Amino acid sequence: MVNKPDMVTYKTLLDGLCKNHYVDKALSLFRTIKYHGLIPDSDTYNIIIRGCLRNEKYNEACKLVGKMIDCGFLADEITSSLLLQLLLSEVQHPTLLAMHHKILHSGL
Repeated sequence: MVNKPDMVTYKTLLDGLCKNHYVDKALSLFRTIKYHGLIPDSDTYNIIIRGCLRNEKYNEACKLVGKMIDCGFLADEITSSLLLQLLLSEVQHPTLLAMHHKILHSGL
C-alpha cells in the first residue's frame, strides 16, 4: 500500500527541485498540491518564492506573494525578506509596492 504524499513530502520535493534549478517543474508540482487535498502553508509558499528568486523568475515570485497574501497568510520575517529581495530586483511588477505596504501593515 502506497501512502499519499503529505506536505512534508511536497516541501522536500519543491525545495530540491528549486535548488537544482528545476523551478518550472517545482511550479507545476506546487499547482497540483490542492488537487491532492492539501493546502500549502506559508512555509510552502516561502520555499517556492525563494526558488523563483534564485532562478530569476521574478514575475512568478510576485504572483506567488500576491496569492499568499490573498489566501490570508500573515507575513513572517522570511516572507518579508523575500519581498525585500523582490523590491531590490529588476522587476517592475505593478502590485509589488502595494503588497509591500500590505505586509508592513500586517504587523511586521
